[in-house]
Amino acid sequence: MEITIKEKVYNFVFGFDFLQEINRRNKVYLDNGVTMNAGVENTVFNLLGGDTETLITTLHIANATEKPRISINALAEHIVEHENTDFFTLVFDELKKSVFTKKKTTEIEMDMQKAEKQAKVKARKNK
Repeated sequence: MEITIKEKVYNFVFGFDFLQEINRRNKVYLDNGVTMNAGVENTVFNLLGGDTETLITTLHIANATEKPRISINALAEHIVEHENTDFFTLVFDELKKSVFTKKKTTEIEMDMQKAEKQAKVKARKNK
């Protein structure tokens, strides 16, 4: 994915390095001593919830292996300046394309759609 920021093109790659970094930042420690990676799950849920910090952090991690690199502050400034651009959907779509994040992202999306349908049916029944 490419984004032009102040006339400079930045690449954002959602590859294996990206996956390792979001998992490193999103560990879940269970009572039985097991450690689980929750990077994709936390990222997807937060993006779908509209969390701007997650959006900026996700883009920053996706750009970390690329040149030129962009700072977190420059990303935040760009998002503010282009508030009508749906960066959440752009990033979510990239997560659905990457071989490293596609499976979990798609599963979460389907689970959320299913839950939404069930909630609508329940709401209709309660009227």
